[in-house]
Amino acid sequence: MEQDGLVEYHPTNDDLEATHRVLKYIKDKTEKKMNDKSRPLDWTFFFGISDALFVAWSMAAIPQHAWIVYMANAFVIFGFRFRNIMTPKSMFIAPGAPREKLVRLFYVFEFCYFANFFGVLVVIVLVCDPAFMTDRMADVLFCAGFGIACGPLLWAVVLFGNKFLFHDVDNTVSILIHLSPSLVMYSFRWKYEEIQAYWPYLFHRLSEEAFDRMSQQDLFISAAAFYMAWFFPYCTWLLFHGQSLPRNREFDLKCCRLNPRGETPYDTCFHFNMRDNFNGQFLIVRILKKSREELNRKRREHDFSKTEILIYSCGHAAIVLTLIPLSALCFHSKDLHGALVGLISLYAIYKGSLSYQKSIACNEEMERQVALFSIA
Repeated sequence: MEQDGLVEYHPTNDDLEATHRVLKYIKDKTEKKMNDKSRPLDWTFFFGISDALFVAWSMAAIPQHAWIVYMANAFVIFGFRFRNIMTPKSMFIAPGAPREKLVRLFYVFEFCYFANFFGVLVVIVLVCDPAFMTDRMADVLFCAGFGIACGPLLWAVVLFGNKFLFHDVDNTVSILIHLSPSLVMYSFRWKYEEIQAYWPYLFHRLSEEAFDRMSQQDLFISAAAFYMAWFFPYCTWLLFHGQSLPRNREFDLKCCRLNPRGETPYDTCFHFNMRDNFNGQFLIVRILKKSREELNRKRREHDFSKTEILIYSCGHAAIVLTLIPLSALCFHSKDLHGALVGLISLYAIYKGSLSYQKSIACNEEMERQVALFSIA
């Protein structure tokens, strides 16, 4: 019987028995893995949820130390992240194409990483207060940090659909680099008295007088200049070197030796985003009016043109420069700053809970199917 293009199928007893054996095998393997006491404990989930709770507690109980918590988090979690991205990972390339092992080391060239690395450096500079530091320089650095942290980085949580997945280092890093900087800026902007009281010899160039002389124009110009200082070198590198990296099996960094046999080429964030259904189809199919078959060919062969890279890069710049002015909302209103950070954090928790819910639902459905096939 055929209805709406679907053919009704009546499984035989042999089919039911075979399906039952497969489902039971998967269930038994899962239970064995979960109950194996000799298996080393995976501490990732424990540390992930403990770290999230500690950050939330520190923002309420010790806001004067939020910058230390951020820097400690950055050093630890970035260490795990570097370990992961230096290990070749099997990556989805295109529908119907075999997966490829790629090294993701150059992901750290992306702007969000660069902004966090620079943010840690700025905090260190403000703490050390070197001889070359002036009040004007401190104002510019703070405006750049605030404009980026409470603009593009904060809203990237929503744009990228970041999730609180405590067992996943990559997702934890995404939350850190996008959400944590705005928390640090909240403590500097609205809890400065506590910071100054506990650290009287640090950050003395930041004060209520300094905040009063900072304008929306200062926020935008400083943050935009900082972004452009990254944009032009990165775009040049991507056009003349990064463009061919995933298909260049002969390239390797001599200091790292991550592609010694020519089997694990290097990847870039641009190529990774082009494999995403939304980003790839939006740029190649909707904007450049090319077919999906051509998009999949480009994905398989890693054959994206300089024009496509330029359009992608200009789109990235347009989004960032559009989001920077939103940081002024946080700069002038403590309540709005706290509300935005809270709501975006809840969004990330909601996205993570959906992932966990799907995983639990799949396990429950598998157990139900095993029981049904056992009865049948």
